[in-house]
Amino acid sequence: MSVNLMLMSNNTSFVGLWIRFLTSGGLATGVHWSFMWLLIQLGMDATLATAIGAAAGAVANYVLQYYHTFKCQAAHASVIPDYLKVVLAGWMANILLFYLLYNYLLNNAAWAQLLTTALVTVLNFTLYHKVVFHERD
Repeated sequence: MSVNLMLMSNNTSFVGLWIRFLTSGGLATGVHWSFMWLLIQLGMDATLATAIGAAAGAVANYVLQYYHTFKCQAAHASVIPDYLKVVLAGWMANILLFYLLYNYLLNNAAWAQLLTTALVTVLNFTLYHKVVFHERD
């Protein structure tokens, strides 16, 4: 009985972690899109606006994942370099997966991006959990 309760507790905490991860990522995406929209409304080129919005979203995502999702206790100086590497890896994975799915499998940009986003989300969660926001010695 206690083993079942322990397994249920671990599953519940994993589900809670996953929900916090998705919530934090969703809020960070909102920051990205809000900055992009505002800058476009102010007359900025859309490509530059989305680049600035993405940077703002990445900062918001870091703060939310660090404090809310993973409740990290490690020093920012040790976490930020790993975070930046994972953001770069996610960005590269997004480009590669989208290219492969769109050009060789789905031939539909919306479906290719939807599947790419789902796969990159799982990759990001795994890397954040195992590489970035883990307990450090």
